[in-house]
Amino acid sequence: MATRSASLVAARWCRIPSPLGVCVAWFTENGLLRLVLPSKPNEAELLMLPSATHAETGREAAFARLLLGELGEYFAGQRRGFTVPVELSAVSGFFARVLSELCKVPYGAVVTYGQLAALAGKPKAARAVGAAMRNNPVPIVVPCHRVVAANGDIGGFTPGLEIKRRLLGVEGHVYLR
Repeated sequence: MATRSASLVAARWCRIPSPLGVCVAWFTENGLLRLVLPSKPNEAELLMLPSATHAETGREAAFARLLLGELGEYFAGQRRGFTVPVELSAVSGFFARVLSELCKVPYGAVVTYGQLAALAGKPKAARAVGAAMRNNPVPIVVPCHRVVAANGDIGGFTPGLEIKRRLLGVEGHVYLR
């Protein structure tokens, strides 16, 4: 995890407006490194903004424009997946396998924590999947909102359950509890 924080300082950032509010995104020359949703941004990360360079030009700016357009299409119901490159080089091991399997969960579908653990090769590691979801550096693009509890509850979501309900609602799901 320290590697990702160090990379964050060297990355370029921008604010991305969305129907959820303003998100903050960090990019490297390889793609999207981090996306912080507006409800509960990590204050430590936001404090790094002055030490990061704003994504005004170069590949990072092109990635920012691509993400802005793709998020707009997603929220309008016109996009089912993202093409913006994602920089996940700091993610490894089981966490990387979980995110890889999560990317295969199609738009409009949901998977339980236990099912995702099994897909990642550790069927009894549902709690570890929850930890991976909490630490997903690029929510929405890597769709951790599609992971729900086995008992039918919505499960957890670091940015807040109301945002998870809204994201699932975009994909046709209604969760009241």
